[in-house]
Amino acid sequence: MVAFILDKLEIKPGNSILEIGSGCGYAAAIASKLCGNTGKVWAIEIIPELISIMKNNLMEEYPNISIINKDGSTGLPTEMPFDRIFLSAGVCSDTFNNDVLLNQLTDNGILIYPEKKGNLYKIIKRKSGNEIIEYQGVNFVPLIGENT
Repeated sequence: MVAFILDKLEIKPGNSILEIGSGCGYAAAIASKLCGNTGKVWAIEIIPELISIMKNNLMEEYPNISIINKDGSTGLPTEMPFDRIFLSAGVCSDTFNNDVLLNQLTDNGILIYPEKKGNLYKIIKRKSGNEIIEYQGVNFVPLIGENT
């Protein structure tokens, strides 16, 4: 699933990337390699124990990753705009407001997020109107936070 999401993000060298719900840092590490030394990854995780593991896994070998311990469900407005944003935890489609994250994307930026159980959404932000692509049949741990 991580490979599928990262492929659909179409990461390019130099991209600015936000991952929400980073866990132990596996997807952030791969995103870091894809965006290269000229890119930047912000990895947000709300659970302190996972932050400790992520720091042990990433800090020495991935200098272009910033690890942040906070509720990432509302993004990271202090570092916007991002070229790519992806969630590694599932939302509830009845309550999740994707506009909060879309507003932090550059034009032609990509947002990918899964439902806890249901679909995975890829939204390409365009001036002429957003393009939405759905992929069916995903199951994720729930996103924790204000905008879930």
